[in-house]
Amino acid sequence: MIEVDVRSSHEELRNELQGVARDEGLTPAKLESTRLLALMARLPEWSVTDSTRMLYKLIVDVVADLRGEKARTAARVTLNLDGSPVRGRSAMARQAALAEKRAVHADTVRAWWRSAVNALADILPLKIGELNDSPEQWNTYRNGSPVADHGTVPDHSFDRIEVAWRLRGKLATEMTTSRWLVSHRDGFDRVNARGWYFSDRSADSCEVVPLLNCRKVDSRHMGRGILVSKLELPQPLKQGESVFFAYKVVIHSTKETETLFYHNVASAGVKLLLYRVQFDPGTSPDDIWSFAGGDEVEFMTPPPRGSSRYLAVNRLGYAEQVFTDCRFGLKYGVSWRWPERGSMGEE
Repeated sequence: MIEVDVRSSHEELRNELQGVARDEGLTPAKLESTRLLALMARLPEWSVTDSTRMLYKLIVDVVADLRGEKARTAARVTLNLDGSPVRGRSAMARQAALAEKRAVHADTVRAWWRSAVNALADILPLKIGELNDSPEQWNTYRNGSPVADHGTVPDHSFDRIEVAWRLRGKLATEMTTSRWLVSHRDGFDRVNARGWYFSDRSADSCEVVPLLNCRKVDSRHMGRGILVSKLELPQPLKQGESVFFAYKVVIHSTKETETLFYHNVASAGVKLLLYRVQFDPGTSPDDIWSFAGGDEVEFMTPPPRGSSRYLAVNRLGYAEQVFTDCRFGLKYGVSWRWPERGSMGEE
């Protein structure tokens, strides 16, 4: 068993919880530099992203079990969790909105939050200690991935996906991808290839072009700059059989790209995802970081300074990130910030 000292001062944890509630509220990324994460007994195969997401889910569960509806609601609002009855750009704004909704003074809501955060500072170390007694119990929070809308697991997965984006200045020009697919049923012979360019929502902003061992049989524009093309594989696969293929997404737009690229896992999973970006060497970002999850606000939020999620961009403008065990329904990719002197205009 991994030994971790779960003793920590009540005041320290309370201050940390108040800190992560500020601005947009609690996100997994904010937990990376906290004492709470340090209390976890983390298995070697868990990435930092895995661990922060598990801790986030634990906090959500503990908030849901808090005694007292007022404290529970104040915690959900202040931390800006799913199911919060109000929204706002800061913790104080959210608390003020809840006060107005409940026809009470804002100080009353802040008192509810103080009660909640005191309880969380007491309960969370105990819960973490219970899970640490048998670290595999944390997998309850790690493995809780969503299922498809139609209630079935996707019928294929990937052993490996390689993605590479190329930019010219602040314009994306193309994305190339190589994929090693595994079929989960007999007769699998077609796969959806998704192209997108969110800066330009017109129907012809991008195009899927087959490269190796596949051919395009259908394309549909889904709106919002999203294109879905159906690619036919060389032959129907049996359950457990694999195939390699490659394609690219060509960008026809002249609009500056949004400052994030990601792979949305629409398969049953990806064992290894290698994500690459080739920036124009004359137009490199000030900061670039990786993300994994489902919260687009978090994707665009820089992690704390010193975080391992920051990537290096070499003198040729190249950066890359490796993700492992990518789960269905989550997004994995990179986001960045341009130098202020050449900041990107609004779409």
